[in-house]
Amino acid sequence: MFHIFSLLHLCNKMFLIVNLPSSFRVSKPLKGRKCKLVSTYKLTCPICRNNEVKVTQLVENIPYFGSVAIITFICESCGFKMNDTICLDVQEPREYVLHVESEEDLKAKIVKSNSGFIEIPELKVEIKPGPASQGFISNVEGLLDRVEEVTKALAFEGDLYERFLLKLRDAKEAKIPFTVILKDPYGNSAIISEKGKVKVRKLSDLEVEKLKELLIG
Repeated sequence: MFHIFSLLHLCNKMFLIVNLPSSFRVSKPLKGRKCKLVSTYKLTCPICRNNEVKVTQLVENIPYFGSVAIITFICESCGFKMNDTICLDVQEPREYVLHVESEEDLKAKIVKSNSGFIEIPELKVEIKPGPASQGFISNVEGLLDRVEEVTKALAFEGDLYERFLLKLRDAKEAKIPFTVILKDPYGNSAIISEKGKVKVRKLSDLEVEKLKELLIG
């Protein structure tokens, strides 16, 4: 069984680690998205071994980032689903930092490949690549929706759980400030904001090496 979610108590604080399962749905389409269909074909399913996996490849041009291939795998036999994004333009390994302080900031676009690491320190949330990690294109609000859905699906109980959900909802309504940090050792992920609030820096060789080790591990 894939490790989907871990809830750790560190210094009486909730620390959330999310690895999205392969059955988790793709993010809601963003308004105004224009994707070009490149190809569709079928492969053998790695789960049920039937030749029923439909592969769809789309290309979307992301302003200020470049062209991104969106690849979706869906098995029409057993329901296996997988998604990924691949940057078609050469990008350096980078870290993106966005301080969310308003509803407008919630609209910032997030491009996450299956090698992207996301952290929201104020919420004690980390999304790490794992065996079932998926790529997606969404926005900050959509990212928080994903975290909320996974949390509810696991049906935790108790005051700590309820306080986390309340804080998460406040974040979704921009009632509290928070930070989204995105790192990708292969440069296939990004945070894009038309307001120019995103801080971007190139990852050092040591940082890239450590992140790649986490991917392998």
